[in-house]
Amino acid sequence: MIWPSVSLIVALFAVDIPGVSARRGGRGSGGITGSSTDSSLDLDSFNTALFSFYVLFAFIAAIQTLQSLRLLFQRDGRTPHYLVNSGIPFRVLLVLTTMTLVASYVMGAIFVAVDLAEDNFVYNFTPGFYTCLDFLPQLADIFFFGGLLILIHHRALLNQIAYSKGKAILDGVQILLLLICAVSTAGINTAPVTRFNLNTVRDAYSAFTHLYVAFYVLTAINIVATTTFVRQKSRHLIAPDQMLRSIALFICPWIAIRATYKIIYDILIWSTSSQVIDFSALRLATLIILGFTFAFMIGVAVRLGLQPKVRAVHQQQPGTMYVKG
Repeated sequence: MIWPSVSLIVALFAVDIPGVSARRGGRGSGGITGSSTDSSLDLDSFNTALFSFYVLFAFIAAIQTLQSLRLLFQRDGRTPHYLVNSGIPFRVLLVLTTMTLVASYVMGAIFVAVDLAEDNFVYNFTPGFYTCLDFLPQLADIFFFGGLLILIHHRALLNQIAYSKGKAILDGVQILLLLICAVSTAGINTAPVTRFNLNTVRDAYSAFTHLYVAFYVLTAINIVATTTFVRQKSRHLIAPDQMLRSIALFICPWIAIRATYKIIYDILIWSTSSQVIDFSALRLATLIILGFTFAFMIGVAVRLGLQPKVRAVHQQQPGTMYVKG
């Protein structure tokens, strides 16, 4: 569903968005003038692309929401249940992930169309809007990471692979720490700022932002390492777990890319040389990288429980060991 949807971006760029042509033609050289300019988008090339990608990703996330809902409510088919059993908690968290992304991308498009439609950045909404703008992508990450860890644990138990309670508790603690950092950052964003507490609020926001990135990277490493370990154990079974294979090959690489980019982004934003950064270009690059990686990961995740083809070897029960002679 992702590649057909990419064609939408071509259509968005092909449409002559009102206000964009005003910039190309100039407000005093035949471009749109008067009241028509005040009621339309007035975006430069970077922000036009940014708005278009927000619309594209909102469209993809909406489709994936429908797919994840189908996965949540699907009935058992001819495929043996243990092969497509991803567990209700994972399916619920996947639905929450996609719904959160839809809200995030829609708010992002509104932010670009309203706040960036002026010559300079202008705050036109309440602080709560901008808090949600930052918090919702983080919440989607937390839902998705939590769902993946639950799924890996579920598949390990289903295949009778040892998975200690201590490891499961550690996974839960990591997700909880991510949530605490995200909520704390959101709370700081909504705190009133005066000239007396400006430095304190800024330092607190910076600290929790760094902590969030640190715990994000640690959780990403945990997911990759746990998937590799459990998948290696499953190779001794007659029917190697195809869900773990899909996670290892088609989700973990994107998680590694996202974690690496978040480190780079954090360094760029908080470095002393941030004054020379083109934030319009950085904002666009961030949306493209994080948006496409999330779309690909969810595209794989929604198909983990929809595997109609079954090989004869898969008729064996889960956990059946193959003893090499």
